[in-house]
Amino acid sequence: MEVFSRRSFVATAAAGIATFASAGSTPSAAQPDHTELKSEWNFAQFNAIVHRPAQVKQLFDSVSASVWLMVHMLNSLNSLQFGFGLPPDQIQLVAVSRGPSTLIDFDDYLWKTYNLGTLFKIDDPTTGKPAERNIFYAGSPAAANSTHSSNDVNDPGSIFNNDKSMQTLQQRGVQFLCCHNSVLGSINHIIEQNHLKETQEQVYQDFVAHLLPDTLMVPAAVGAMAFLQSKGGYGYTYIS
Repeated sequence: MEVFSRRSFVATAAAGIATFASAGSTPSAAQPDHTELKSEWNFAQFNAIVHRPAQVKQLFDSVSASVWLMVHMLNSLNSLQFGFGLPPDQIQLVAVSRGPSTLIDFDDYLWKTYNLGTLFKIDDPTTGKPAERNIFYAGSPAAANSTHSSNDVNDPGSIFNNDKSMQTLQQRGVQFLCCHNSVLGSINHIIEQNHLKETQEQVYQDFVAHLLPDTLMVPAAVGAMAFLQSKGGYGYTYIS
């Protein structure tokens, strides 16, 4: 059996992965012939997430770049901690991004450089124009400084009530996973629509370099979700 390296896979994956024709499109029936080998990504980190001890373990299957993923995770965290009385260290939430949802996992540089807001029809609520930054990531200044004026979950000014950013959710223990195959599909679309001269591999390496802190790329979201459920006992929640 021939073994493919990350480099050879990236170079040949374009023939097997469908591009996204629009912001909400999904891959066609064609699938990549090869995927990353276990030795080519951080399986140990993923496996630690799978087996992390907690009374409640929930995975969120996210398919679109939308604030609703963060809204539902915030709701789950708050209800489990304050409504059901579980200690925060006994709650483990994991967000698995696939399709266009993977866009949430990358920093402002990529959003501006590759016109992601324009290509995927995502507007910045502060400008009303196509986003040139990751509008899902940054938390409030209080969250960034790990200080907040209120610990009351029902206080509108509380970090628990109002801050649904990825950054704050990460501080509360949420783990974000990004689908490698979906990223390649998005890159094909980005190269085509932006008329780039760079190869798929070059753009892919740029994406890898600008993955958000504490975000892990996995070979395929569908495989990661199966592993989380069957090996880790995670409950499944779908977010469209």
